[in-house]
Amino acid sequence: ILNRGDCCAERAIGMHVKVCNGAGGANCQVCGTVESGGSGAWIKVNCAAGITGDNVRFEHNNYIQICEVDIRGTAAPEAGNQVLVPVGGDMRDQWTAGWDFTDLYDGSESTSVWNNGCYHSAGTTGSWVEVYLAQVSQISSVSILNRGDCCSERAIGMQVKICNGAGGSDCQLCGTVSSGASGAWLDVNCASGVSGDNVRFEHNNYIQICEIEIRGGAPQIIVEPTNPPTEPPAPVTLPVDEGEDDGDEPGDLDETIPIDEIDASPALKEEWSIENIFDGNMNSNMDDNSCYYSAEESGAVVQAFFSAPAYVRRVFILNRGDCCAERAIGMHVKVCNGAGGANCQVCGTVESGGSGAWIKVNCAAGITGDNVRFEHNNYIQICE
Repeated sequence: ILNRGDCCAERAIGMHVKVCNGAGGANCQVCGTVESGGSGAWIKVNCAAGITGDNVRFEHNNYIQICEVDIRGTAAPEAGNQVLVPVGGDMRDQWTAGWDFTDLYDGSESTSVWNNGCYHSAGTTGSWVEVYLAQVSQISSVSILNRGDCCSERAIGMQVKICNGAGGSDCQLCGTVSSGASGAWLDVNCASGVSGDNVRFEHNNYIQICEIEIRGGAPQIIVEPTNPPTEPPAPVTLPVDEGEDDGDEPGDLDETIPIDEIDASPALKEEWSIENIFDGNMNSNMDDNSCYYSAEESGAVVQAFFSAPAYVRRVFILNRGDCCAERAIGMHVKVCNGAGGANCQVCGTVESGGSGAWIKVNCAAGITGDNVRFEHNNYIQICE
């Protein structure tokens, strides 16, 4: 976000950035919150692990002042690179019938309604079914396995639409079924560039579907900046055991990421230097010279650089135990690529100040970077 530069730049702080599907803000995920108000500066908000949607929504309890936006993401797939698009497990229909609509995506290629292999709507006029995808996708074709034991001609004229959100109000027509071949796969090809989060079937006759296959490619996000800031190289994702959460202290299920070097704001005393935060000493008493203590009460920063880019799922902080443990509350933990804090994603914020305790911060879905950055508007006190 290019922030206002002639006045009142601080108003940007606290603005929420969300990635949504459909208008109105009902189906959104938080990308992040603006934490700085640099005058006339580009403000970057990184989405944890990437989020898919058809729009970006800005919300604020202050004036919104945006001079330019630059949205980064993945490009649409090349033609021909089409794969089966997974269904997200949710379906809706207008009618309730004895032949459940989940039959149209159960993996069975039976074409007999009487053998409970197909969906059959209870009514004719205005029948519809919505099949929700696992994520917003660009759809190239929809294949429908038609009923084979009777009345296959009913499929002719059924419309297939690609929609965003429920209700059929925000849809693009993929195509119309033109064949009623008995027990056959009927293919409907979509014009290029049709994207959505669900496929909707509409008909003025009974809807009879025995199975569906939806084909397409990766999610499409528009990425056409006019004057963007420099984009850093993409980080490398390293495989990490996705074991169960192992409690409130570092445990065997996590692979410890080795720290190669650390950079930080000056320490209050030489004895409380930054090297204390990864010296293997679990003493949480500051006076025993086993912890780092920033000299700055506001704006202090610590960056711990890895020996190689890594996938970070959680960060443990051993809090000071002899005094002032509550100062840890509100400290931001970020996973970054490169020094300076310009290319970071928020892992989380410290919410507890347990004295001499391990404080755990979980990163949503895991984040890849080459360093972890700690930022605070209070003294930073980290013992390990």
